[in-house]
Amino acid sequence: YNFQMLTGCTTDKVPALRGIGPAKAKKILENTNNEYLHLAVLDKYIEMLGLEEGIKHYKHTYKLLRILRSGEGFEIPEVTQAIRNLVEKTTVEEQLELNF
Repeated sequence: YNFQMLTGCTTDKVPALRGIGPAKAKKILENTNNEYLHLAVLDKYIEMLGLEEGIKHYKHTYKLLRILRSGEGFEIPEVTQAIRNLVEKTTVEEQLELNF
């Protein structure tokens, strides 16, 4: 799943994170503790796309790849907390643009 967050999925027509192929994705994920894989992927999105676009793109890709069950939403506690921490460091105007 985290691999596809970086490389995309041609079957499901989910685009890859530009510049990240299978080799780079494998390296990113291999060097990360399993507990923090979601954060490593989020960090790569932000690094490549900037804070606002990175978070937006990450959530969009997550929703495309993850089939949500009834009552589920976008909630990975570690990622949600990391996003909150990033947002706390932004201005009110920036937060409004991020829709938080």
